[in-house]
Amino acid sequence: MPTAAKRNLLFGLITLAILFIVFELALRLVVHLSVDYLSRKDDVNYEYKLWQMHLFDSFMGMQESDPDLFWKMKPGYRSSFIYVNKQGFSGPEIHPRQPNEYRILFLGDSTPLGLGLAKSTDSFVWQVRALLQKVMTERQIVVINGSVAGYTSWQCRKLLELRGEELEPDLVITYFGNNDPSYNGYLSDRQLFDMTRHYGWLNKLLGRSYGYQFLKSIVLKLKVTTPATGEIKERVSMQEFCENLVAVKTWCDRNGCRLMTCSIPTPDLWPPGIQFKAFAGGKDSAGRLVMADGMQQDLAKPWDLCLDTLLLPGTSDQWARRVYATGLNDTTAPAVSERVYRRQLAEAPGDPRLQNNLAVSLWRQGIDSVQYLFAALRRDSLNATLWYNLGIESYRNNPTETAGYLKHAKELDRYSLRIKAGYNQALRDFCSSNSVPLIDLENLFLGLPERDYFVDHCHPTDIGHALVARQIVLSITSSLR
Repeated sequence: MPTAAKRNLLFGLITLAILFIVFELALRLVVHLSVDYLSRKDDVNYEYKLWQMHLFDSFMGMQESDPDLFWKMKPGYRSSFIYVNKQGFSGPEIHPRQPNEYRILFLGDSTPLGLGLAKSTDSFVWQVRALLQKVMTERQIVVINGSVAGYTSWQCRKLLELRGEELEPDLVITYFGNNDPSYNGYLSDRQLFDMTRHYGWLNKLLGRSYGYQFLKSIVLKLKVTTPATGEIKERVSMQEFCENLVAVKTWCDRNGCRLMTCSIPTPDLWPPGIQFKAFAGGKDSAGRLVMADGMQQDLAKPWDLCLDTLLLPGTSDQWARRVYATGLNDTTAPAVSERVYRRQLAEAPGDPRLQNNLAVSLWRQGIDSVQYLFAALRRDSLNATLWYNLGIESYRNNPTETAGYLKHAKELDRYSLRIKAGYNQALRDFCSSNSVPLIDLENLFLGLPERDYFVDHCHPTDIGHALVARQIVLSITSSLR
């Protein structure tokens, strides 16, 4: 290449570089671009129907999007419920570690965060600190609450891997699993994470550039996106749940801290199929429905429920009452409903939904309706509503025998943010095979009146949190002897 051509090429490259730097500086002075976990976050949430990602990104105003964790607590956020410190954790500021500290890091979801209580400081996390300080008087007990509403075991694992070393815990306690098996959209947490990673040093470098993000956003806006289709995915599969447990233990072993895990208690009497109804109409900033069509159609089907307010947890809680209201599909007089459903069944014999609704109308009148529920189950054996109604219909007469029906209904329900039995069993197996202390909260709550100990589908009441705190402290002090 002639010298003049080389000089012109070099001059052109330098000019482009200068123009890009000027463009970059101008953007940084004029606008504030947020590098979200996706530069086209709303489009991907819509395209893959990731309704939980859309919900939790700004949940209660206390959370914000994050490139690695999908969302996190908003540093400095204050409300009557919670204070988020500068480091982005619920609770007081985290000061440099002192020689006499015993530092505990909790990793979990909205339960250890304190959702369902009047104040987050009433959570068992902070009760553990107060109770343990009375026992371990020679050490200063410092608690870091790394819990975030909506978090799965995958997000808790990533939080530990990203920030664990700076937090320097002596003990890590996990409380997660309620969000793992729930239906979200067409991507699991891990698939979304893999899809949104920047590969290669150039992409990592450009990912920090406002100019690159600005130009990329323009290109992506020109791309017409349509919703994906396929199989609705649980956020974290059972296998991935086990892998996340192993990864947490590996990190703890490598960093010289202990690990303890909690099995997760949830009520059996919370009805299936209604938890997501309140969110089915959720829309993104462009006014597009985020939840998958198939899920919305399932939730819209008029299956009546046996809602016994004398048994149900959370009937005094505003949110729980709102969710229960979505299950009241038939508000007419039960005798009138009975006549309607009998007439419809004569026209469509064997329809499981009509048999179910007839059974509920009879139950509301105090008439035995088990035969209709069993008949419906012969045609639709995987229907969580049928199993739930069967359990409630005979619960008062024989709660021990019918408890199995309610547990089965809970296992079949993917429209509620509740852990499934297989995940708790996987947790037990992991602890047993890896010599990790298990804080068995699931068995601790067995036999207790759910109305008194749960606010809703998974969050304990204040006395439930106190019970959890005492059990955790007992487990910690026993393991230190």
